[in-house]
Amino acid sequence: MYMQGHPYNPVVAISGIDNTVKIFEPNANSISTSPITDPTAKTSYTTSSRMWQMDQIVTRNQQNSIEHEGEGLLTRSMLAVLSARLTARRRWIERNGGEEMDDDEDDETEAVACEMQ
Repeated sequence: MYMQGHPYNPVVAISGIDNTVKIFEPNANSISTSPITDPTAKTSYTTSSRMWQMDQIVTRNQQNSIEHEGEGLLTRSMLAVLSARLTARRRWIERNGGEEMDDDEDDETEAVACEMQ
């Protein structure tokens, strides 16, 4: 997730795992209605907001997560292990004059410790 505040105005932009960027700004009105069904009401969300669709978005994201479970997902820890293995392999090649590792030698890189910060 990424969050950035505006340098002068009380506005925040947030991006997360979905395909949208959300813009938040203070509003004294209680927001509860759709800008499509009641666009002039003071209780309507702004036209750029999708909060009135929150339930549908959450449901769709949960369905997509179930349908695509195990497909192409790399976690931080997986990337850290991959990075450590590639770094160890590169260093081994540099130490050995450009000679590639054998499969048996590649097993040594599994012991490389990596920590996330």
